[in-house]
Amino acid sequence: MYGNVWEWCQDWWEDGYYKESPVDDPTGPTGGSNRVIRGGGWISPAWYCRSALRNGNLPGFGNFNLGLRVSRVPADK
Repeated sequence: MYGNVWEWCQDWWEDGYYKESPVDDPTGPTGGSNRVIRGGGWISPAWYCRSALRNGNLPGFGNFNLGLRVSRVPADK
């Protein structure tokens, strides 16, 4: 799905965090003013279209190249 639209993530954004973060499943800083977006969008260069590429925006920001992916944890049977 990379390259469709930039995707909002739950993590807070902090410039330089990922240079010092854990390699496996970094959770992001504990707070901040911007949320992480990742994955690149349809107007992005091809090398942007990967989950490792992260950037940040204010939570109220929106445009035609930014969205989210809805997921659900199945209920126990």
